[in-house]
Amino acid sequence: MKKLIVTATLSALLLSVGSAQALTETQTFTQSLTLTDWNNNFSVNQFNSSLGTLTGVDFSFSGASSISATLTNTGSSTAKNVKFTGISLLDANVGAYSSEIDASLSKYSMSNIAAGNTGNTGTQTTTAATDNQTQTSGLSSWIGTGTISGNWSTTTGFSLLGTNTSNVIANIHNYSDAVLSITYEYTAAPIIDAVPEADSYTMMLSGLALLGFMIRRKKSA
Repeated sequence: MKKLIVTATLSALLLSVGSAQALTETQTFTQSLTLTDWNNNFSVNQFNSSLGTLTGVDFSFSGASSISATLTNTGSSTAKNVKFTGISLLDANVGAYSSEIDASLSKYSMSNIAAGNTGNTGTQTTTAATDNQTQTSGLSSWIGTGTISGNWSTTTGFSLLGTNTSNVIANIHNYSDAVLSITYEYTAAPIIDAVPEADSYTMMLSGLALLGFMIRRKKSA
């Protein structure tokens, strides 16, 4: 019994240690809707190991495009079954991460464009295409106090199909945007509480009281 009381007393005197927590830290880069083709550099802050242990790097890359075009038939024959398709590919590269997403636009169809006439596609916009990846190995290059260089770009174009379309001139306005989020997943170091909780004080005092009672009882015997 005496041994159990001493153990309880010593346990109450120990500093409480908090459990490790899984946390995240996110950096987001945004390219606004811009006339293509654009090619831009950026830099990502490395993970500071003083925060804890890095367990994974999550990547989320998305982008969309919009395009408008006027199609002018400069030939002497009617252009028939005209089909116009805008194309936009978005690339992102940083560290070991590499992605290409296809933000191509739906085909615009027009029955005929008479000789000397102009057709207008209006503005077409894609819904955002998205690529998500997670890296859980080879994380050492992401750890440090510096930065990691990154680059993203867009490549655009179009195709024009139909009969007698060889003399159709396209005047095109193509725009693309993109968003890249990089999230560090890490486990924080356990937190040590310097001040015992109220329950710890209660346990400590109870243990001391019982220990004193046992000592007095032993002397009386």
